[in-house]
Amino acid sequence: MKQKLPDLFNDLKFADKLVVWSVRVWVRDFVSGGNSHAVLSECFKLARIPMAYPILDSIMTIYASLDCGIKNIRCVRCQQLSSEETRFLSLISIFQENRKMDNIGPYLRLWMPNTVCRVIQQPCEEFAIILKRAGLILSGRPYFRPLEKNEESYARKNDIYHK
Repeated sequence: MKQKLPDLFNDLKFADKLVVWSVRVWVRDFVSGGNSHAVLSECFKLARIPMAYPILDSIMTIYASLDCGIKNIRCVRCQQLSSEETRFLSLISIFQENRKMDNIGPYLRLWMPNTVCRVIQQPCEEFAIILKRAGLILSGRPYFRPLEKNEESYARKNDIYHK
C-alpha cells in the first residue's frame, strides 16, 4: 500500500519545503511588486545549491508570463498545499526520477499552453537535476490533483490566497 503524501507544509520533507516556500515567496513578490531575490538567492546558497535559484527564477518568470497568469499559489504562512503547488512539485519530481518524458506533455497541458510547455521543460529539468545532485530529492507526488471547489474561484482571480 502506498503511503499518503503530506498535504500540509510542515509535514513536507526539507526539499519539498524549500521548493514550495521559494515559489510562494517569488509569487508574493511578483504580485506585490516586492523584491526578495537576495533572500531567495541566499536561501539557495545556504542549501548549497546557489546555481538553482537563477533557474527557479527563470521557471517562475515563464510561469508568470502565461496568459492565464499565476493561478493558486498560497501565501507563505499557509499550511495547506494548493493544487498548483502540488503540480509543480510533481513536475520537478518527474524530472528527478528520469521518467520517460513522452508522458510529460499531456500533464503540462492541463496546466499551461503548448508553447509554454516546450519552453519550461528544459529549466525544470535543470532545476530538478541540481536538487537531485545535492541530495534534495522531492517526494514523488501524483501527476494530477484536480482543483478543489474553493480553489476554482480563486484560480480565476489570479491571486495569492490561503484558507
